Amino acid sequence: MKNSNVEFSEKEVFVGIDVAKDSLAVFVSRDKKDLEFENTGIGHQEIVKLCKRLDPTRICMEATGGYETKLMHVLFEAGLPASMVNPKQVRDFAKGHGFLYKTDRIDAEMLALFAQQIRPRISVLPTNEVRIMSALSRRRDQIIKMLTAEKNRLPLAHKEVRRELRDHISNLESRLLKIDEKIEAAFQNSSLWNNAQLIETVPGLAGVTSFTFVTEMPELGHASNRTISALAGVAPFTQRSGKWKGKERIQGGREHLRGKLFMAAFNVVQHNPHFRQMFERLTARGKPYKVAMVAIMRKLICLCNSLIKHQKPWNPALT
Repeated sequence: MKNSNVEFSEKEVFVGIDVAKDSLAVFVSRDKKDLEFENTGIGHQEIVKLCKRLDPTRICMEATGGYETKLMHVLFEAGLPASMVNPKQVRDFAKGHGFLYKTDRIDAEMLALFAQQIRPRISVLPTNEVRIMSALSRRRDQIIKMLTAEKNRLPLAHKEVRRELRDHISNLESRLLKIDEKIEAAFQNSSLWNNAQLIETVPGLAGVTSFTFVTEMPELGHASNRTISALAGVAPFTQRSGKWKGKERIQGGREHLRGKLFMAAFNVVQHNPHFRQMFERLTARGKPYKVAMVAIMRKLICLCNSLIKHQKPWNPALT
């Protein structure tokens, strides 16, 4: 690490933070200094003091399944320029710089270099209201998955466990009703309600879909269609080298949202004549089913973005 040949800007400061459950490895570009802090409230405040003294151009960390969330909010509240980035993107970046091995300290250095060379956008954190809604939405999905799994097991289950399965299914169905009631009550009293109502003016989109869109993508109405498509993971990436041109592919994005967006696209193709016509035009031109569906997904999320941005209901003439 100390013998790294990576070159950093001398005028600007970039900070990389590799997040683990109990520790935070920090790399400061200007001094090429390695530091380590505990992933606790005290450790977070020490990092804030350090960064305020350094005045960095960007602080970069990876999304690591939740261990980074509290620190990100502390940095955000302190007014520091922090960016949350995709771990796979940073790992590929590190490999491109010859770092095939992986340690916390190397990851922190690569995050600082990534911040300097890529300049990822400063993250916009969801409000506490959105975080609560998102947590409820994801818990609802978890209950549905458990319920589906138990129902699939029931027909083949031995008679000795069928009663236990039926009791568990009944319990899960009761919990699903309760969380739906909790979601509806909280949602109707939130600032997100109006945006969800605008999305529901699109034929084929139901309440669960609109709820997911506004909670999982708080950027709707505030970002460009290109950015929204990338965040949803439906923006096409060109594959080209010299005379060779490969197929455009989608990648990245918010996995939870993308799954919901696919189901929403499926519904609007079935129930909305305008989207069905678009889908039929694409398939008539020889586009494979998946390619046509991704185009519908991209069109749909951009439409929702426009509805919220302009605070106007769906107009078939604009589809």
